[in-house]
Amino acid sequence: MKIQISRLFVLVTMALFVFTACQKESSEVLSTENESIALKTAEDLTTSDNLFEDISNQADEQIEEAFMSGKTGEDECVVRTWAAERGTYPNTLTIDYGEGCEGLNGRVRSGKIIIHLSAEPTESGAIKTVTLENFFINEVQIEGTKTTTNNGLNELGQPSFSRTAMGTVTFLDGISIEWNVSRTAVQLEGYDTFRRFDDVFSITGTANGTNRNGVSYVGVIVKPILKKALCPWAVSGSVEFTINEETRTLDFGAGDCDRLATVTNSEGELKEILLPR
Repeated sequence: MKIQISRLFVLVTMALFVFTACQKESSEVLSTENESIALKTAEDLTTSDNLFEDISNQADEQIEEAFMSGKTGEDECVVRTWAAERGTYPNTLTIDYGEGCEGLNGRVRSGKIIIHLSAEPTESGAIKTVTLENFFINEVQIEGTKTTTNNGLNELGQPSFSRTAMGTVTFLDGISIEWNVSRTAVQLEGYDTFRRFDDVFSITGTANGTNRNGVSYVGVIVKPILKKALCPWAVSGSVEFTINEETRTLDFGAGDCDRLATVTNSEGELKEILLPR
């Protein structure tokens, strides 16, 4: 009898060991999968943000060129066309990059950016709506709409803007990501000069979408994102984004203009990622 009990004890112990080992292995695999999804989500979130910010910058730059120089752009790579007489409102400015124009940072843009202006962009209440027609950046197609409303000056005398956007980014392999945002941008520097190259914005708000695996996420800016006109990436600030009920922090650094950002999970583990070119 003692021998049988002893054998039974050994068998139960072995079974528990195997079960525990399988649970641990399964948990580790699940954790690895979750971290992989989190990193892909961070990359897709920053890619969407970066590309739509590029479009906003291009719109502002082309509006500035159209007003300051008065040129159509036909002697350049792009062609600028006003729907009505320049300086009248409402009006629509179409920016045509044709089959491809290479700009700063080596980005090649093609297709059209269409900008509808309800009033002079510097006026309080003015609404700027940007839509896209067969538009690509470096062979990545971007579709959607971005609307900016001039809120006038805030309590510190700084220009404030409300921004909403919804769009789809489709890569060469046919896989797409979706992105929606509602944000407020406050201009910290450059609002007292004519050119946009010294502009600096502080951005707050929320975002949501799906990554390239079809996984949904929600993001909240917890530390204002700082963006400079001459840098293609955010230089500081952080976003908390949630997927599958788990929250992680995406941090853009301490002010340097570089492609580096970090993702931190709830356990404090940190992973560095590269922002899109």
